[in-house]
Amino acid sequence: MYSDIEMTMLESLKKEFGETYEALEEVIVMDKLRIAQELYNKTVDDYRGNQSAKNYNMLVVAMVCLQYWGQKKVKLFSLTEDF
Repeated sequence: MYSDIEMTMLESLKKEFGETYEALEEVIVMDKLRIAQELYNKTVDDYRGNQSAKNYNMLVVAMVCLQYWGQKKVKLFSLTEDF
């Protein structure tokens, strides 16, 4: 179902940041999502300019990252938490 490069990238993200259903701080998730969107936009432009195997693989990695961070659960701020 997934290629080797997709599985490697996804496993790397899960190892460092956990499953998508495991919540992280909102600041971290939003920052990583912004970076993933920038990476995706750059790799799309690169692939349009040169449809090489390298650019295709980079595009696949960018799509996996974008999907992961787009689905990542965020810890919600609660007014009842102790400060």
